[in-house]
Amino acid sequence: MNPQQFKIASYINNILSQKRKSRYYVHSTFERVVNYTDGDSFISITDSAIPVTPSSVSLNDSNLFNLIRTQSNSEAVFNLSYPILYSQETSLSFLNSDIVDTKIDSLTLPSKIQIEKFVITILSHTRSQKGVIQIFHQKNDDIFSKKFSEILASLKENILDNDPDRFEKGINKLAGLGNGLTPSGDDFIYGLYAAIRTFSFKPEFAKKIEYIIDNGKTVFGDISYNFLKSLRDGHIYIPLKKLFRLLSSNSGCEEAIDDLIKYGLTSGTDILAGVMFALEA
Repeated sequence: MNPQQFKIASYINNILSQKRKSRYYVHSTFERVVNYTDGDSFISITDSAIPVTPSSVSLNDSNLFNLIRTQSNSEAVFNLSYPILYSQETSLSFLNSDIVDTKIDSLTLPSKIQIEKFVITILSHTRSQKGVIQIFHQKNDDIFSKKFSEILASLKENILDNDPDRFEKGINKLAGLGNGLTPSGDDFIYGLYAAIRTFSFKPEFAKKIEYIIDNGKTVFGDISYNFLKSLRDGHIYIPLKKLFRLLSSNSGCEEAIDDLIKYGLTSGTDILAGVMFALEA
């Protein structure tokens, strides 16, 4: 990172965390994507449409925040190729204005006993939570849960049969499945793919998910597509990265699980469901 990049990162930090702190929450910031809340609206900004680069952004440009806000409201986008920043949902302060490493770790796959304990811990912390996680609590009595459960049963069979092609068809059925800003199917795929990438297992299945992400901009929800594309590009949501590190080192995961549950209405638990599925399959 050069000094100019750090100045730009600090400048954007100041705008987002101080000038509008009564209205804006920054949920997650990646190399390509910023997800934040403006009042009741969840907004995601990506880097593809507006020809603005860090070198052309003036450090004295007091209109930078308004540019970001205006473009996001018009469903356009802003170039976010400046250094990666991150902020907890419950705090508007970036982590000491430092650049946080969001790159995916390459960790050792936990033992079967570790995974079993991990799953038990997740289930004990999500009994009252909504979303896809309820399928793992044997609660699938509504139409959506039944459909989701059927797809998961098929996916598990595809993995056991080592059949990536049929697995791809199942993942396609999950893409965009559900309501809200980030459909449950998309969040589930995020957790599943994040676990496979981090622990470097089932590479043939990872390739199928990557193909779907690369060609699925119209299939996924807009925000979740940005989230998945960041993961595809090698950058992971920090609370999930922290959880994986704790799991791999056989450390206590309770607090990290609770932090992830807080993400979105059901997004955190849907991601956890995807992680559980990947590790148990």
